Amino acid sequence: MARMRAAALQQEAHGYALAGEEVACHRLIDEAESFAARPETAGDGRSGHGDFATPAYLDGQRGNCWLLLNRPDRAAVSLSSALDAMPEVYRRDRGLLHARLAAAHARNGEIDAGLDQAHQALALVHSGGSTRTLHETIAAVTAMRRCAPDAPGVVELMQAVAQS
Repeated sequence: MARMRAAALQQEAHGYALAGEEVACHRLIDEAESFAARPETAGDGRSGHGDFATPAYLDGQRGNCWLLLNRPDRAAVSLSSALDAMPEVYRRDRGLLHARLAAAHARNGEIDAGLDQAHQALALVHSGGSTRTLHETIAAVTAMRRCAPDAPGVVELMQAVAQS
């Protein structure tokens, strides 16, 4: 039951982020963290819905909320932390974190860091990732293209994305 609550709270927080309600959004993420699944008991689905809502997952959701709230500086910190804590076995979640971190770096004007994260996201997409991760990677590359349209790495990544 607690894990289901964590999952629901992070969804509600996402809605507040979309509405630009920063305080309400992060209050709900904080509350969700108090109900989070512990990494040692989470992930295999045996304990029911919300099992995915670990502290690392919620940190990634906080990062996404920061992106939605137009705070890529704070998003990069949360997304990096989530990526460090997310087990390797969660390839789709990791791919999405890489794509969102690429977007945060791009919006911060950190093109090299953004390129690195976008390449990692794209590698996970090619090895069985999700369409969602591909779309978020494309959005990150588009943001990099706006910042540095002629940068060789950006042009190369645009070509790689076009082939995906």
